[in-house]
Amino acid sequence: MRYGLLPITNRRITLQGIKPVAEIDYSYASIYLYGAVEPMSGDRFFLEFPYLTVDCFQIFINQFSTTFPDNFNLIVLDNGRFHQAEILEIPDNVVLLFLPPYSPELNPIEDFGRISKQSYFAKYIKPLRTCRQKWQRYFTLILTP
Repeated sequence: MRYGLLPITNRRITLQGIKPVAEIDYSYASIYLYGAVEPMSGDRFFLEFPYLTVDCFQIFINQFSTTFPDNFNLIVLDNGRFHQAEILEIPDNVVLLFLPPYSPELNPIEDFGRISKQSYFAKYIKPLRTCRQKWQRYFTLILTP
């Protein structure tokens, strides 16, 4: 899931024929949250990274594997290029299950991300540090068993 700052443009009501004038902040900054949730028990694992890359994903699956060493871990993924890189070394207790293309509705973590963004991050939060603190508090609240 990507959280961060994007330019937000809102509609303005003006008289007919008058062009609306509004300030737009063209800030682009992001934090990527890699995560896995076990649907039956509610066990979860999240790591924050500054990038969405093969190297970050490799660190995520390695940490995930060592956090749940005695489990058989099936991770449902979209077809992101970094998920399918040939240089990935998949741990023995992790299996990657890829969804069909263009089907995010089949991935439960996508619903989690959509709901959390709609409910908590709908406000324009600036700067990125504040955004990061807010989502950390949010995830601590909802992810504490």
